[in-house]
Amino acid sequence: MTRGFIDHWEDTLDNQPASLHHSLAQQMVSMRKIVFSRTETDIKGRNLEVKNGDLAAAVHELKNQLGKDIMVYGGATFVSSLISQNLVDEYYIFRRPVAIGSGLSIFSEQKILTLESSISYKNGTLLNKYLPV
Repeated sequence: MTRGFIDHWEDTLDNQPASLHHSLAQQMVSMRKIVFSRTETDIKGRNLEVKNGDLAAAVHELKNQLGKDIMVYGGATFVSSLISQNLVDEYYIFRRPVAIGSGLSIFSEQKILTLESSISYKNGTLLNKYLPV
């Protein structure tokens, strides 16, 4: 998944200047990216680094650095590990009017959250921002 994500944005930036997503591609390629992996040690990409050690220690180190917010893009197992170690400060959860039957939960235990804001889109999607209590 990581390779496809990186390739997509770099290809859009380099080869699709007329794309509607070109300006987003510029942002995605230019921002610092960190891939957390248990197995991969050398993933190629612009402004990309790979971390293989202790996830909690690496995230705490990132959170203590000066700079902007940290955005997480990953699968349910990765996100769940961040949640279980109380490393998430804000949750942005999309709710789409689609019945999928089943899926992977990112919460392994009850987590009390408070709704801070909600945005409703024309297609019925809701974007809710929650803060941990």
